[in-house]
Amino acid sequence: GDFEGLANANTSSPDFDPFEYFQGYAVYYILADDVSGSHEVFDWLGADSSDDFDDMASSMVMDFQNFDLYFATSGTVTASGGQMMFSGEYLSLIDLFESFLDDGVDNSNIEYDIVSGFGNMGCN
Repeated sequence: GDFEGLANANTSSPDFDPFEYFQGYAVYYILADDVSGSHEVFDWLGADSSDDFDDMASSMVMDFQNFDLYFATSGTVTASGGQMMFSGEYLSLIDLFESFLDDGVDNSNIEYDIVSGFGNMGCN
């Protein structure tokens, strides 16, 4: 997000649009005893009871510009110091909220795709 721009924005203006400062929301997960290093993304679409759930990683992204929702299906999440990096593929639910607003919970109209993605986030 553009925190500096938001700090200087006129938030009481009727034209104020928070999505001008935040283009999306991303979350990276690592569920392991030692989070340092590289972790394979858990394929929740192909999971079954024989899978090993001791070392899992995943990512989820919400795009505020197009209102697409992305769930990681393959790849890696790597943690090093205060940084986390994702590289892999996402299941993209295209225009998710518009589909629900227009059609209700009729999932036959939801569009999806598999897309490549990568990202980096962290703090020092």
